[in-house]
Amino acid sequence: MNTGNFLLLSIRARFLAISVTITIIALSLFTHVIYDKAIGYKHQLEKNSFRIMADQLLSSHDVKNPMHYFNEILRTHINSKNQAAKVFAIFDNNLLLSTFYKDLDKPNYLPEKLISTIQKQDTNNEGLYNADGRILFWLKRTLPGQSQNRLSFLAIYPLSTSAISETLNFFGTPLFISGFLLLWCMVWASIILSSLVTKLQNQKQTLSDQAADIENARDEALKATEAKSRFLANMSHEIRTPLTSIIGFAESCLDANQSMKERFEATSTIIRSGHHLLHIINEILDISKIEAGKLEIEITQVNLADLLQEVNQFIKVLAQEKGLNFTIEHTFPLPDKIFTDQLRLKQILLNLCSNAVKFTEKGHALLNVSYNAQSHILQFEVADTGIGMSDEQITKIFSPFQQADSSITREYGGTGLGLTLSKELIERLNGKLEVKSILNKGSRFITYLEVKNVDENDFIYEINYDEVKTEGLHSLHSLPSVSGQILVAEDNPDIQSLIKMMIKKSGATIEIADNGKIAIQKAIESDFDLIFLDIQMPIMGGFEALKQLRSNGYIKPVFAMTANTMQKDRDQCYSAGFDGFISKPIDKNDLYSVIIDYLKSAEENSNTRGFITSTIVKEEPQIIELVDAFLERIPEIMAEINTAIDEKNWEELGGQIHQMKGIGGAFGYDILTKISAKIEFLLTTKDYEQIQLLVDDLNNMCKQAIAGKEENYKLISQ
Repeated sequence: MNTGNFLLLSIRARFLAISVTITIIALSLFTHVIYDKAIGYKHQLEKNSFRIMADQLLSSHDVKNPMHYFNEILRTHINSKNQAAKVFAIFDNNLLLSTFYKDLDKPNYLPEKLISTIQKQDTNNEGLYNADGRILFWLKRTLPGQSQNRLSFLAIYPLSTSAISETLNFFGTPLFISGFLLLWCMVWASIILSSLVTKLQNQKQTLSDQAADIENARDEALKATEAKSRFLANMSHEIRTPLTSIIGFAESCLDANQSMKERFEATSTIIRSGHHLLHIINEILDISKIEAGKLEIEITQVNLADLLQEVNQFIKVLAQEKGLNFTIEHTFPLPDKIFTDQLRLKQILLNLCSNAVKFTEKGHALLNVSYNAQSHILQFEVADTGIGMSDEQITKIFSPFQQADSSITREYGGTGLGLTLSKELIERLNGKLEVKSILNKGSRFITYLEVKNVDENDFIYEINYDEVKTEGLHSLHSLPSVSGQILVAEDNPDIQSLIKMMIKKSGATIEIADNGKIAIQKAIESDFDLIFLDIQMPIMGGFEALKQLRSNGYIKPVFAMTANTMQKDRDQCYSAGFDGFISKPIDKNDLYSVIIDYLKSAEENSNTRGFITSTIVKEEPQIIELVDAFLERIPEIMAEINTAIDEKNWEELGGQIHQMKGIGGAFGYDILTKISAKIEFLLTTKDYEQIQLLVDDLNNMCKQAIAGKEENYKLISQ
């Protein structure tokens, strides 16, 4: 027992002792003062009533019918609750009456005669009347010559047995009072001790419950720690894997002996690994937002067909890589427009569909879409013929940081966050996610999404997934040349280099500012056609820089660049006065779309004479004959190129294009080399549609080069 518990018991013991002492003192005062007076007053009343009754009984011999008179007296006193009358009424009244009538003149005769008569009758009836108890008490208490200072306690607590009465007669009141006080203290002690025992038991139970809670909390903490440790180990593997590919293939691109095909494959791997790494980081950030309660949902109007189109394009590529068939089936009609969070719904569908492809080795994966007009429920069912799951595995798949089985993690990889995120996201969209699975047979993940404000007159009855929308998209290969000046305010050197490389390929000139303050100075000093401002920069950020530019009357287009891509961030940029928004990581299609919209095409500023000249004949006129010979060979080279295109002989085309790329720039026709280099690169990607377009451009440029043959001599003469 520790000191605290001992002190607590000691205090309680003292309290018990003090309570007992106070109780004894209170009882003594009550007994000797108040109680004694109350008993004396009650006894005096009873004594007076008995004597009145006795006097009436003694006078009964003068009446004509003594027995009747005697009984009437007793009945009257019984009705008035005279206890003595009740006692006398149980005896033989004839005997009592004769006792009153004999020898009335003898002193003390009546009391002695009554007592003797009662004792004798009581003995004959085997103590039925308790003569030594209550009856004798009244005779001895009220008749002349009897002691009145004993047995007074029986007035309030009359005893029913002669044994107790005799004991009290012998020992007197002190023994009774002592016994009563002892009993009182024992009752109090038992109550207090019982309370203490109950409290101790409650405290023990509380401590036991707390110990159990602590044990459970410890077990849960250990499980959580183990789960997070496994998660971190898994994350380390998942992050390092794409990083290894990115770093390794990026280093291989520096090899001068690397072929175009190898460089293309290396670059493709870097891009694919980069996107995979970005996906992992986004999942981790989303889980962190969910745990912190800061995940935001943005409800906007969504075109359902466009959303399914995007899902189909992405998942179909994954399925084809594994030799699987992926299809989207529908139960028409479907709503054309729905109100939901487009980004999150697409994230859910991509997670479920990519999992279906990931865990399926043979067979198919499909997405079935249907709509219930009565319940306004849009249903997405993702089914596969993959590895399936047991009932035990199903209970684990929605827990963060773990997959259904550790062997699955080893074989298939993955963060184990996709399904957790999908479930959390769909619930925040007022939907739910169910799973049905059979081990080694396949799985079905069913998403129920409640959609409101659906226009009952606006439904679609078909979706054509063969038509891929390309509006607003401009790839690097088909990007037309532009002219103009662009200012980019960005503090990160690597991002500066990336943006500079992208913009230079468009033909525009670019200047870099390390922060908003420098950007303001450059914008005032030069005439830029387009400005990009990073939102978060040292010294001065994008919002403050834009505010100062607008206050100085700057009206040219200014776009924001930031990694904060939520709708509220976009709205904040537009409210601040930005003309547009570019998200990070920078998508080249988005960047080029902005550049094309706000800068002039290079063709608008070029000459309109329909010919081009060599760029080196003016400085090196001695090679004019070699240039003429090259121009004479161009029709032959282009004929072979066009024949290879018509016959789809890509190998032959590659050889001819490689030849054109080498000699075009050597004779001052850099545009021919530039177009040929693009075609050669596209041959490695097998983008034959873009190749055809660029070959058409090459034909036009070759015609203009031939048309400018005489102009080369004019350049020499100038």
